[in-house]
Amino acid sequence: MKPTLCELPPELRNRINEMVLIQEEPFLITDDVITATQPPVSLVCKLLREEALSIFYSSNQFIVIISQQDISAVQGWLRAIGSKNARHIRKLEVRFYAASSSARSVRTIV
Repeated sequence: MKPTLCELPPELRNRINEMVLIQEEPFLITDDVITATQPPVSLVCKLLREEALSIFYSSNQFIVIISQQDISAVQGWLRAIGSKNARHIRKLEVRFYAASSSARSVRTIV
């Protein structure tokens, strides 16, 4: 009988998660779409969810693009992903844009 993903050694599961979950391009979160989109592998079981989300949030870059008047969008996104996942984030960039500006990244805070 072939082992399932959950039955593989943790080191191998982590390597598979790294190959599947780590992206070179950053994830963009805008103030008009604030959701906690998470990788499908995190929906398989509790064990895979914990391992996958830890790697997903600690190894990827997230860019939040918001208007200067709406810092609550960042707070909303962090609430949506949960404090446990937010603690894993290592690369978060917040870009502000003026509501009347056509350039969406007037000022960047890292």
